[in-house]
Amino acid sequence: MPGESLKLNVKRICIEVLGLLFILSGLILSIWSVEIIGHEYVIDYTDCLDLSEKTKCKDVFSITSECNCFLNVNITQPMNRTVTAYYELESFDQNLYYYSRDNKQLSGELSTNVSESCEPFAYVTSDKGRKPIAPCGALADRMFNDTLILQKDNSYVPTVQTGLLSENDKALYRNPSANIQAAFKEYAKPINWKNNIWELDPSNPDNNGFKNEAFIAWMRTDLKRKPLWRIDDKPPYQDGLPEGVYVLRVTYAYPPSVYNGRRLFVISNRKRVVNYVVVGLTVVLISIGLIVLAGKMYFNRKKYGNYIQCKMRVP
Repeated sequence: MPGESLKLNVKRICIEVLGLLFILSGLILSIWSVEIIGHEYVIDYTDCLDLSEKTKCKDVFSITSECNCFLNVNITQPMNRTVTAYYELESFDQNLYYYSRDNKQLSGELSTNVSESCEPFAYVTSDKGRKPIAPCGALADRMFNDTLILQKDNSYVPTVQTGLLSENDKALYRNPSANIQAAFKEYAKPINWKNNIWELDPSNPDNNGFKNEAFIAWMRTDLKRKPLWRIDDKPPYQDGLPEGVYVLRVTYAYPPSVYNGRRLFVISNRKRVVNYVVVGLTVVLISIGLIVLAGKMYFNRKKYGNYIQCKMRVP
């Protein structure tokens, strides 16, 4: 019957409108209930001067291989909780190299026949013969290697290079065996690396090989800012980073020929938190609104019949 069909359509529209209200309420709630607390300081060290303060490090890199420079970092407010340092290569597009990798190799399954996707960074030929590269591929070969250290009163701020990523972030990366130096004996390091894969974190043997967190962060092309280290909670930094003037010591080692854009150092203790007061009030208001809407629909049904008609009479 046409009338019955129209009644069903009206009822369906009411249900869809109610569902849309729930979705919009959820979106508004998710935006209002989350806030960012903490502070961050961004230092652009791209054009820092060498120790003579006459030449930019990026201009003398090809001559000296490395260049050291120092920049003041003024922390104007205490940074409590976990304080993490990041680097950002502002205009570097890692996605160009995303597929130049061997995921089977990165999961700990080493083979002398590496993936063709790693070419031309798959093998190294020398007087000693031909060796497969581990980790192979253009993405790993271009791993960032500037050194960024904070100093205060001529002492280094203590840092650790673990606890930067979640277990899910690290799940796909495994080492071939407990003795990784022996496991990689028949493999060459990437062409542009200065250290071997088992030497990425000299202070922590468990943070080496494919499980090194800085390496994993580099391989994650979705991270624009890459975590470098976090401040160790040793006195006087057990409560975070006190306010004051610090010195950023930069060892400029990443070749400008690979990346010649802006280089940023970020020190941050920012985190997202849920404002439960806002959540509670919003839930109460939504509940009241739905009760009022349900009441209106009930009285409309009493007025016009046994069908929900959204304030219109169906013939």
